Amino acid sequence: MQYTNNIWVVDNEIDHIGGDSIQTESLPGYNIPPDNFTDHHIFIGRNILHEDRENAVDVKRSHDVIISENTMYGCRSVPSSFNGPAIVLHYTPYNVWIINNRIKDSDTGITSSGSKDWYILGNEISNMSISGIHVWGASATSIIGNTIYNAKRAIFNENTGNSFNIINNVISNAAEYHLYSVNTSSALNSNLENNLFYQSDGLVKIKWGDLSGNVSTFESGAGKSGAGISAQNNIESNPQFVNPLNNDFRLQSTSPAIDSGIESGAYQRFYDLYGIDIKKDFDGKARPQETTWDIGAYEYNPGGIPPSCIKTWSCGAWSACAGGSQTRTCADLNNCGTTTARSPLTQTCSLADLTSPVITGVTAGNLTQTSATLTWTTNEPATTQADYGFTTGYGQTSPFVATLTTAHSVTLANLVAGTLYHYRVRSKDSATNEALSIDFTFTTVAAA
Repeated sequence: MQYTNNIWVVDNEIDHIGGDSIQTESLPGYNIPPDNFTDHHIFIGRNILHEDRENAVDVKRSHDVIISENTMYGCRSVPSSFNGPAIVLHYTPYNVWIINNRIKDSDTGITSSGSKDWYILGNEISNMSISGIHVWGASATSIIGNTIYNAKRAIFNENTGNSFNIINNVISNAAEYHLYSVNTSSALNSNLENNLFYQSDGLVKIKWGDLSGNVSTFESGAGKSGAGISAQNNIESNPQFVNPLNNDFRLQSTSPAIDSGIESGAYQRFYDLYGIDIKKDFDGKARPQETTWDIGAYEYNPGGIPPSCIKTWSCGAWSACAGGSQTRTCADLNNCGTTTARSPLTQTCSLADLTSPVITGVTAGNLTQTSATLTWTTNEPATTQADYGFTTGYGQTSPFVATLTTAHSVTLANLVAGTLYHYRVRSKDSATNEALSIDFTFTTVAAA
């Protein structure tokens, strides 16, 4: 999209595109001042975006872009898509909000090679082979209230001059690092509060600038004079997801994430900019459910009422027609656990008609010196036409009658008296299967 503003892109399924599913970009040019960006106030919501050659969403030279409640998966590294991110920001977009998206089964969830004042709020990011969130060009980065599960590096920073607010996130099962910043100066401008870290097969691994270790040693080092990092109220404990192997990252009633979070000012900033209250969790429940926010993308529902879930059905191709029916499989990408509003799994069908009509009873009658009438029948409704002439090469054809019938009649006129004629008849059914008879003959009445 170029020269685009005040537009919504919602409720689409876009996949297997040669580039990006959705891209925003002002007039191309590396030196466009941000105040001159022509793409702005764009809402990208509730789409299913998957398996493109590049990215699900690519934001370039734009501002006030909201990416919310989309499902994205199957984003992989190719030469034109470094690290295979589902969402990528570059060329200094600003006021970009990435809210309550499900991003899964990709190389990288979200990356920025150049952005400012951008917000990653309430997303569910799972099964990333490289990074959950990768920052290598940005300023003023806010990562708040997300659930990141099974990423090689959950949050990875190799940027200079950035500032981070990393608050209220659940970061579980990182193969290499839960937090990893290779740049010391950027790491110094960091505020890390009320996050929950967990590693099922060992200790949490953090390397943020010059500080490294598990949560306890990281917070202890951050608290020393001159460390330049604010880190407090972080937890190292099992978040007690309902069923993470089945991608259900809601909280059980005994989860330490419950009532252990804080409210971030990012939500009020969104309200001030756009007049919309986004204090809601991934399932749309109001936050907080009690007096204090929970950590991660989900609020625990203390009343025990099953949380709402937006079902997103994705169906495979129909099977071959057999016995008058076809079947297919459908999966809920959001794993809501019910079959409500599921797309049909069966439908009636008809096998393709590949059988030609059967021609019988071919007769030439009503013979005169100059005319003859050809009649025949077919076992199914079909068209009517005949070929005729002095030899088996025929050479003449009667007018085509498209009306479908089983009783056929053709009158041939302007014939030569006392002459032997060869003829054959032809009929096509509704599926255009054609039947052609053998050769027959008749002789017109001789001249007196």
